[in-house]
Order: sequence, then C-alpha cells, then structure tokens
Amino acid sequence: MEDPHSRRDIRSIPWHDGLEIATRTGLMTTMKRMPFPILVAKRTFAVAMVLALAVPAPLHAQSRPGAGPGDVIPPMPLPPPDRKAPRSDNPWSGQPDVKPTPLVLPDMPRIRIRRGSGAGAGTGEIPRARPQGEGELVLSARLVENGDVIPSGLVFRVFEPETGPEGKLPLVATASGGTARLKLQAGPYLVHASFGRAGATRRINIVPDRKSAETLILDAGGLKLSARLPEDVPISDSKVRFTIYEKLSGVPDERGPLVLPDVSPGSVIRLPAGDYHIVSRYGKVNASTGVDIRVDAGKLTDASVEIAASEVTLKLVRNAGGEAIADTSWVIQSDSGEKLAERIGAFTTLVLAEGEYNIIARNRDQFYTQQISVAAGRSDEVEVVANQTNRAESSEFLPD
Repeated sequence: MEDPHSRRDIRSIPWHDGLEIATRTGLMTTMKRMPFPILVAKRTFAVAMVLALAVPAPLHAQSRPGAGPGDVIPPMPLPPPDRKAPRSDNPWSGQPDVKPTPLVLPDMPRIRIRRGSGAGAGTGEIPRARPQGEGELVLSARLVENGDVIPSGLVFRVFEPETGPEGKLPLVATASGGTARLKLQAGPYLVHASFGRAGATRRINIVPDRKSAETLILDAGGLKLSARLPEDVPISDSKVRFTIYEKLSGVPDERGPLVLPDVSPGSVIRLPAGDYHIVSRYGKVNASTGVDIRVDAGKLTDASVEIAASEVTLKLVRNAGGEAIADTSWVIQSDSGEKLAERIGAFTTLVLAEGEYNIIARNRDQFYTQQISVAAGRSDEVEVVANQTNRAESSEFLPD
C-alpha cells in the first residue's frame, strides 16, 4: 500500500512528520546497522534534513493559490530610490487589526489632613512634629562681646519660629531682669533680648533633658542728655524735652526715623551703637537746638546741649512800673510777621529764642504793639505801656 506522505510536497511536511517518515522508510534503522563513523555522519545528515523540512518557506516565496507544487511567487521588487520603503518595523504588520486598550487606573482614596490651631496652622504647611521632652534654657546678655553680663533692665521673649494664623510669631515665654532661666518643650525657638531701645535676636534649639546657655550680644550703649543756657546757666528740667532721630546719610536731620520722643533730661537711654540727631526744645514756642551725637557700644555718652534762649514775662501797664492790666490777650510775632504764640492773662511768661519780636497786646477793643529784643541766657520782664505811642489800629490785627 502506498504511503500517503510520499505524494506530499516535501517542503510542506512538518518536522515531526519528517522524523516519522524517516523511521517508517527504514532510514533511521539502516543508519543503526552502519559502522560508527558512518553512522554519526548519517545521523547528522538525517537531523539536518529534518530541520530543513521544519523551516517554513519565506514570506516572499509562499505557494500561490492554484499553482503547482514547484511554482513560487517571485520576490517583491525593491521600490525606486525616490520612494520610501514600507515600514517593516511595525509590530502590527501582517497581524489582525487590534488596537491596544488604554490603561485605566482605579480610583485612589483621597487623604485629607486636618490642621490644628497650633503653630503652623493656617500657613498651608503640615506642622512639624516636635521632639518629646523638656529642656532648660539659661539666657543672658552683654552690651559688647567682652563686656560684663547685664545685671538688670533686660526683657527676654521666646517665640515660636513659625507665624501663627494672625501672621505673628506666637509668644511662648517672657522673662525680665538679668539672667533668666526657662523650662521649654524641646524644639526650635526664636529668642529676643531687649535693653531699652537696643535688642538682639537669635534662633536656638532645645534638646530634651539638656541644659542650654545662650548669651546675646546687644552691641549697644547708653545716652544721657541735659540742657543748659549760655555761660552754663542751668535750665529747669521740667521745661526741656529731647527728641531722638536716627542719623542717616543723605537724609535731612529731622527726617530720619524717629527713635524716641519726649525724653526727659538726666534719663539714660539705651540705644544700638550708631549716629543720632538730637533735637532739644526749651519751652513751647521756638527755642530749640539740634546736634549730632555718636553712641558707642559698651559706653555711656553724656551730652549737654546749649540752647540760646531766654524766659520773657509780658505785662500791659498804663504807666511804666505800674500794675498789670487784667483781661489782656497777647500775640507774639517774629520780626517777619509770623505768628508764633498766643497767650491770655495780665502776666504771661514764655521762652523765646534769641532774636527780635513784635508783641501785640489787646485790652477790650484797644490794641497796643511794641518791638522787643531777646538775649540768650537772661530772663527779662517786658512792659508794654498802654499809651498813644504804642496804640495800633484794630484793622491791622483783626481778621477780615
């Protein structure tokens, strides 16, 4: 009986069918009876034949429908040089039209963090966890690096390093006097030491169960002010006040930043080291003097300011040396006509800077005027005699 495989095209026989044909036709049995060298060569040849039969035909040499066993489709011609060859790296070439499915991630749970009312709340940041435990902090301050520790007059303030909901640093603790000792929870802080108008700030970190000591250097000094008239004539402290401005380059004297107003004579003002402009005022009219003073760190600057002014007492009399007339009002003008002050009373005393002035006295509907000269350092009593010589027209002084 004829083997059904004998009529098949050998190129279309699968490799396992080839092994079966070789066995059934006695090829493998014949090789077993041969000498060993020839047997090895024969077996190698048989394996090669089987592998050759198992390799599929190239895509460009596949059988054409309706063609004979020996007919093959010729290879596809190459494209002309001016055309691009079809892509051969397309992974979907020759495969069914399958589109990749997009990757869809499942819904992930959302986590919401609730911020408390402590430090860091309202700032948009997650509050940092503080270390557990307490530490001791010892605070002191010096005016200069190598100076003595300040024994009193200090104020220490301890703040959280992050602003709170109101945009301010939360105050944690305060202490006043000299050296201060505080118990604080472990973590970072800002410490500010103030000594009058001088101060310094430092960032610190408290470690649990550990003692920390911090000394702040203020780089500050003291300023003591007093005033006097020419020839060292003293001035009553109740009538003098000082205003302190920071002295800046290129800025007019009284346009610099205001440091401290209404300073009494004899008081010690603690200031950061630097240059200052001091304005002293004697009385409440126009007697004032401005001076520049340097404050050195670790030193007390004692400054005495001379003011060229004098106290003047005014009275209206009918005759020279007579009694003062009651119900009198006064207007004091500069020699250029600028109104400087107004007073009411039979006697009026005021402080005027050295110079020339116009004095106007009014009693009932009558006006009297007189020019006076004020000399610095000398108290004067000025009499305005109510006579025709000093009488003035009311239209000169009454408003329109």
